[in-house]
Amino acid sequence: MIEDEDYDCVLWCTPSGRSRYARVQLKEVVPPHLNPKATIDAELAKLSKCASSTQTIVAIHINQAGPLDFTTIAKPTTSVAEIWPYSAAAADQSRWFLYGNLLDRPQGFEVPWPVTYTRGAAPGRRDRPNDIQATPLSV
Repeated sequence: MIEDEDYDCVLWCTPSGRSRYARVQLKEVVPPHLNPKATIDAELAKLSKCASSTQTIVAIHINQAGPLDFTTIAKPTTSVAEIWPYSAAAADQSRWFLYGNLLDRPQGFEVPWPVTYTRGAAPGRRDRPNDIQATPLSV
């Protein structure tokens, strides 16, 4: 990894049993009271102007209330590896909705958050972080 690249954090994952590090660039579609013109399309358009690595994953927090039809989001022209818009699916932020990879056959996932981890897991609790299950949704 090169420090001069534009990313906000690094994730470590083990897809197919192989260790991998992934650069993540965080973006946000801010609430209307901060910028009434903020849209997912405007945020995606900015990605065509930035010189991100072809290995960078972009996560876009859609921080706006109301319905959003994720299937209408246009695929942008960009050099990034993946784009994952996400937003709270419940007002109390106990459930989150992820939609991605926007660049390659996107699908929706619902994820519970926060999750309490305990040893000797009680009903409804998770024993280990890798027990979290993202539920695929049809969008």
